[in-house]
Amino acid sequence: MQVFSKSNNKNYIIDMLCGRSAKKNLIRIYRTMFSNKVAKKSSWKGLRNYFKISNLNFTLKGIQETVSGQYQLTNKEFEDVTKEWFRQGGQRLNRQQE
Repeated sequence: MQVFSKSNNKNYIIDMLCGRSAKKNLIRIYRTMFSNKVAKKSSWKGLRNYFKISNLNFTLKGIQETVSGQYQLTNKEFEDVTKEWFRQGGQRLNRQQE
């Protein structure tokens, strides 16, 4: 799946993954783009030798701009939802494997 292209519609696929609120939209986007295995091994700041999600500047900026175009979303709200989704990756993976 190509998330961003060089055309004017670079956020087309992300636009298709809409939800009823900014939070639900972000969760659907993350579910589509990242597996629970990736989420389990990731964190916002990369603590405990995890992958540092905040380094994905281009990807996160594209997601944030797309969602902000549809809903009112502050930087703090975006970061909080993103941190929470990746923090819960281990729980989702355990439930998925049961």
